[in-house]
Amino acid sequence: MTPHSSIVVVCALSVFLTISRAGGLPIRADYEVLLDHKSAADGFFDAALLTTGLENEDNPDANTYSIIGNFDAATRANYQNDVGAYQFKLQFTYADGTQDILEWTQTSWITEPDIVGFNLIQATGTDGLDYDILADDDGSRFRGLGLNVGSSSSSSYLDGSGAHHGNWFQAVGSIIAHNGGIPAMLTSYNAGKGAALSETLWIYASGATVCDESSIASFDWDELMTAATAKPEIVSFDMSVDETDLSLNIEVQLTYEGRSSADVYDAIYGTTYVLDFEDFDAHANSIAEPGTCQNRNAADFIGEFDTFWEYSLTPVDDIGTASYLAYPPPGDLWTVSMASDDECGAVVYTGKFSWNDLVACQDYALTTDYVTTADDGDVTGKLSLQGT
Repeated sequence: MTPHSSIVVVCALSVFLTISRAGGLPIRADYEVLLDHKSAADGFFDAALLTTGLENEDNPDANTYSIIGNFDAATRANYQNDVGAYQFKLQFTYADGTQDILEWTQTSWITEPDIVGFNLIQATGTDGLDYDILADDDGSRFRGLGLNVGSSSSSSYLDGSGAHHGNWFQAVGSIIAHNGGIPAMLTSYNAGKGAALSETLWIYASGATVCDESSIASFDWDELMTAATAKPEIVSFDMSVDETDLSLNIEVQLTYEGRSSADVYDAIYGTTYVLDFEDFDAHANSIAEPGTCQNRNAADFIGEFDTFWEYSLTPVDDIGTASYLAYPPPGDLWTVSMASDDECGAVVYTGKFSWNDLVACQDYALTTDYVTTADDGDVTGKLSLQGT
């Protein structure tokens, strides 16, 4: 379907929002993937993981992926909070599609056999999951993550007991199968879910400014289009000419938008801003085909369409990066940053265009000029710029 959209035109600059339907829109935010096992049915980690901590480290799309071995002491220090703890999230997915998710901190690094400073943040998933964390059963209790050094040390890289017990529940980086999959939570196993079929381990980037997802702005397209209410705000806009170098300078501050909704379709949408001198209709169905003066680069939009709409909960660090293409790298003529006084609520785009830059502005196909020059008959030698 053609997405809803809106446009605000100020002078010759078009500032508009466009969206795409995105069921289950992935939001990568404050966590970075350390290890990923996409499907036990498609194989397990190689035994070399036990000594290197690495597998397909340059290919996160591989079935088995680990960069844990790249985290030397200097790198790890960047992920410790102010009390010296690391924060992790571990997700197990079962054959029935359900998941168990553990989030915790610990002061020992995950490849140390002795787990120190474990503190549970939350455990979600199977009813009674907290039993696996609080249980007196040494064989299944989750204590954080540590190097698997017990009798099952050749079975997985890490597990939830480290040196404390020989069992390998909450296994991370499985080398072999256990009951056809990955030995995860005993509670889930007893509930009939069996072994997990996939797992992902993340580490929290503690140095980032993390925004509360519930506080990220959103709006409803039906209200916007039919009632003209709840529209995203142009916080400020300034366009001026610097007479010293004859450059056109633009600064626009906009609401940092996350997801948007459309009640009539009962759907969640990804949302992005497009700033350009080309008119809105030219972009209605070509988000991956920016003109030469737009606030995005075509080279960043060659992947899967769904990835074009991801935004970050750590925008101060991630705004303008190719990892979060709702707010992509801005090109050579624009810069993008979060407002210094509103790091989770407002994004600032700044553009600087020389005379030659403006005259060279074209569409994606390089067939249409946005700006032309014309002689002004009143003043000899004066030129005027005429844009869309």
